[in-house]
Amino acid sequence: MNQPPYGQAPAPNPPWGAPQSPPQAPVPPQGPPPTQPGKPPAWWGGYASIAILALSFLLVIGTIVAAVQSEQMGMTMTMITAGPLFFGLVGTIVAIVTKKNPKPSVAIGAPLGCGCLAAIVGALLVAVFFLAIFPSL
Repeated sequence: MNQPPYGQAPAPNPPWGAPQSPPQAPVPPQGPPPTQPGKPPAWWGGYASIAILALSFLLVIGTIVAAVQSEQMGMTMTMITAGPLFFGLVGTIVAIVTKKNPKPSVAIGAPLGCGCLAAIVGALLVAVFFLAIFPSL
């Protein structure tokens, strides 16, 4: 006997003389509920990237103040500021690009993952510059 689609009433019972099948419980839909069409998933990766970008702009102001005080303090603050600045910039750009993606794993994970990778690469590049190239200038 064919089952009706989920949410619809079953067909009426057959006449008395016809063979009857045992009653069957409705089968609930399998898997996670789909997101509503037209509603993008949560944008937590974008919020985190923008928050770290705002923090890095405060660190840039602190770096400028430290560089006015002494060159060594400015170099140290620049190396500290590089990681959050690269995370915020790259993470925010990736968050804007992936904002409309219907998969929450992409919309949330891509900005955080790309931001972390950019923070590591940016901090290493700035450290190599200040520790290897800058002293010889």
